[in-house]
Formats: sequence, C-alpha cells, structure tokens
Amino acid sequence: MSQIEYSIGLACNGWGKQGKQVNKLVKIEITESDGLVCLQPVSGHNLSAMPGKRLITRAEYDALPIDPTDGVPRAMALMQLCGWVPMALDSEGV
Repeated sequence: MSQIEYSIGLACNGWGKQGKQVNKLVKIEITESDGLVCLQPVSGHNLSAMPGKRLITRAEYDALPIDPTDGVPRAMALMQLCGWVPMALDSEGV
C-alpha cells in the first residue's frame, strides 16, 4: 500500500461508536493499493483512525474536484464520501 497524501483538516460532524460526533477536526488519509484508493478518516489532531473508511477506484478518485491553490473543495468531497459533513455544509448544525 502506498501513501498518496492527506487532505487538509476541516471541522466536521459525523457518526461514530458513541453516536453523533460534533465539531471534530477530520483529515482523510489517502493510500492506494491494487488499483483501489483507500480513504481513511483520521483525527486532525493526532492522526488516529476515525469511522468512515471507504474504498474507491482510481478513476473515481481522479474525478474528484481539484484546485492546486485550494484544497477545500477536494477535502469536502472526500469527507462526504466517508460520511463526514463539513460544518460549513451541515444545515442541521449541532
């Protein structure tokens, strides 16, 4: 498995073992193996694994938004694929 990158960290809401998790700093660790890309949510504080791991194809990964000067759109798309909602998009809030 090869490391590709980490997304930028964003404050998100999502679900975990203890139910709704609110205002968590989340990054997505991105690795690739055998043509699949693994998206693993991790804590933006200490990189410990968080719920929501997802496997996608390389083609799906390459189709995600990308802007070399702004990592936010790509990070938001990755987090939503993993079940995390960036707080800027969460209409339910807390």
